[in-house]
Amino acid sequence: MKSILAFIKTTILAVFVVAGFAGLSHAQSVRKPDIIVLKNNTKLEVVIQEVDENVIKYKKLTDLEGPLFSVKKSEIASVLYGNGDVATFPDTSSDVFFRQENNTRSVEPISPQPVPRNKFEEIIYAQNPNQLRQSYQFYRSKSKKGLVLGIVFTVLGTVSMGVGTGLITNSGYNNYSGYYIYDNNQAATGTALLIGGLVGGATFGTIGFVKAGKNGSKATRIKRELIRRRESVTFKFQPGYNAATQSGYLSLKMNF
Repeated sequence: MKSILAFIKTTILAVFVVAGFAGLSHAQSVRKPDIIVLKNNTKLEVVIQEVDENVIKYKKLTDLEGPLFSVKKSEIASVLYGNGDVATFPDTSSDVFFRQENNTRSVEPISPQPVPRNKFEEIIYAQNPNQLRQSYQFYRSKSKKGLVLGIVFTVLGTVSMGVGTGLITNSGYNNYSGYYIYDNNQAATGTALLIGGLVGGATFGTIGFVKAGKNGSKATRIKRELIRRRESVTFKFQPGYNAATQSGYLSLKMNF
């Protein structure tokens, strides 16, 4: 009887020992999930597969046989690995250097404001970006109008001179009596058109081209100031329509 009880105790003890080792082995084989904390406070419970220079690749905890996902390190605040290790990724948005597509380049600081050389530069240095954009459009428009004025008066002056020259040339005619007769009125008109075209075209054409040059120079100076401040020169709102979603949209285009 004692031998039977001893055998039973030994058997029960062996079962517990085997069960304990099996439970320990199973506990060691189950991997704890890794937790990725994004900078927007989103937490992802995943199983990390690879850690590259710029991204971390993982699989969803609910689909370990599924596809491989990735998240940029720049979007991650910290990672709590299943083994207890922690990796942090501090925010570098305020740094003067940033990483983009495996290439590192520096963000050049805005160049210091130059010393104004005249009253006009004093005015544009004191203006904010929106005021500068409005001034740029104003002087650019005046430059175009001056250019049109110069071209129009130059063309009109040339035409007037051509017509006047033609009238002067054809102001005399033969009356078939052997005498060559001049039409004084026609010659006077031609002379007036010739002189008027020359003076008017040269004067107003020159005025137009000078205005175009001065205002164009001011517009260019304002543009350089906007570029120095890293501000867009012009804004353009462009409507559109998406046929797939049957919805309209309004896009903003910024020209630098």
